Amino acid sequence: MINFGMVKVKPELAVNTASYDGYDLPVVLEHVARLGFGLVEIAAIKGFTEHVIPEKMCLSDFSRVAKLMNSNGLSSMSFSGHADLGQDNTVEVIKKRIDFAEHIGARIINTFTTEPQNYCLFRKNLDVVARYAEKRGIWIGLETDAGLIYTGEEGAELLEKLDDYPNVGINYDPGNVIFFRSNVLPEHDVAYLRGRLIHVHLKEITKTGDEWSFPGLGKGLVNFPAFIAQIINMNFHGPMSLELELNLTGSTDFIVGPRKPLHEIDQELTQSALFIRDIFQRLASGNSFQ
Repeated sequence: MINFGMVKVKPELAVNTASYDGYDLPVVLEHVARLGFGLVEIAAIKGFTEHVIPEKMCLSDFSRVAKLMNSNGLSSMSFSGHADLGQDNTVEVIKKRIDFAEHIGARIINTFTTEPQNYCLFRKNLDVVARYAEKRGIWIGLETDAGLIYTGEEGAELLEKLDDYPNVGINYDPGNVIFFRSNVLPEHDVAYLRGRLIHVHLKEITKTGDEWSFPGLGKGLVNFPAFIAQIINMNFHGPMSLELELNLTGSTDFIVGPRKPLHEIDQELTQSALFIRDIFQRLASGNSFQ
C-alpha cells in the first residue's frame, strides 16, 4: 500500500473544486487559497462540474493550470477525473486525464466505475488505464457512486474480482453511500476497505421529505465522528477532500440548481474544515462525542 503520509491531528484537507460549481477555475483557486487551504482537487466530473476537460486540452493548457495553482500557493494530491469506465471512448479520455493529473502533481485520479451491463468493457478498459497510470506513478480511485460500487462492501467485492492491480483502490464518499443505500452506516461500511481505501470525499447529505441535498459537514446524516474514528482505526494514510455539492437537490435524480454565492461557499468550507479538524483533535485527546 502506498504511503501518502500520516493523517495528522490537524489534517491538511483539500477542497474539491466541485464545491464551487458554476464558477471559473481562476476564481475558484483564488478563493480556496484565500481561505487558507493548501491542497485542491480539481473537478472534471462529466455531467456536473468540469473545471477542466483534459481530453480537449494540450500540454500548454496543462501548464497554464499548473502555473495558476502555483501562483495561488496550491498543490494537488488528487484529481477528480470522473468518467464512465464502461464506454467505448473512455480509454483515451482517462489516459489524457491521467496525463493531466501527473502534470499537476496529483497522485490519485478518482473516477466512476460503470453500470453493471457494461462490466466486460469496464474490465477491459480498466486493464489498459490502470497499467498506463501505474507507469506514471498514479493511483486510480474507484468511487462509491452507483454503477458497480454503491458501498464500501461492494467496492471490496469488486476489487476481489478484478486482476491484482497494485494501483487501484477505492475513493469513499459517505454522502453517496447514504443516498444510494440509506440503510448502510458509512462508519461500519468503510471498514470493508481496510488496505484498499486510498481517498475520501468528505461529503454530507440530508433529507427533507422526499428531497435529498448536500449541506455543509455536520449538518446532515453522516456520523462524521464515528466515520473519522473508523478510518483512523484502519490506519488510513490517504488524502481527504471537502466536496460540498451545495447546489444539488433531488429525490431520485439530482438537479443542478443555480450556483451558490461565493461568500456562502467560503463560509461552508471554512466551517466544514473546522468541524473535521475538531473531530481529529477530540479523538486524539480521547474526548467522547456522546
